[in-house]
Amino acid sequence: MTADERAARPRTGTAPDENVASRKPLNDECTAAENNLILATLADLSRAVRDAGVAAANGNQDHWWASCCDAAIRYLAALDRPFTADDVQALIPTADHPCRMGGRFYAAIRAGIIRPVGYTLSERPSRRRGVLRLYQRGVAG
Repeated sequence: MTADERAARPRTGTAPDENVASRKPLNDECTAAENNLILATLADLSRAVRDAGVAAANGNQDHWWASCCDAAIRYLAALDRPFTADDVQALIPTADHPCRMGGRFYAAIRAGIIRPVGYTLSERPSRRRGVLRLYQRGVAG
């Protein structure tokens, strides 16, 4: 592909230089309010897709494991000190998939049981000092 052919390729909206916020209106009649409405609609769509994914992940997991995880999150939140997913993992059986824990934490945040307060590094060898979110008791906890 030549440089001219690359330049003539249609834009997809996914490249960094094609940021939605920096796009010009489709015509001169579009107002700032209409542009904000488009962005709000994309944000709403993004939230809806995220919530549907979390609901699907929570819906097809072992309910016994989920109840153990929820109880461990509530217990650690009641201690009123920061904790991580590694702390929860130490209290419960291993999930059938490593990503299961995220849905349970998201549900606890939405319920107000916990709130994110910072970051730390994992001590588990399998995580290789990966970044972990720190949580603490929330308003409903």
